[in-house]
Amino acid sequence: MLTIRKSQIDEMLKNKEENFVDRMVEHIANNFSAEISKQGMNSKDLKPIIQRTLESSFEYNIEYENDVVLYIECIA
Repeated sequence: MLTIRKSQIDEMLKNKEENFVDRMVEHIANNFSAEISKQGMNSKDLKPIIQRTLESSFEYNIEYENDVVLYIECIA
């Protein structure tokens, strides 16, 4: 029987979240480049903003990926 430890689940969730943040950085950088440039920012500046926004989405019980994407687009 296969046993998955809590630490393994935690690591998988962490990796999934990191991948999501990276995809969102790319998405925002590609689709909102004019707005980012106007603010004097670049794609490297987006990662901490997106991470904070992702964390705050959970406070508002926004859990589905599509909803989180919309929330990040509105905030970013």
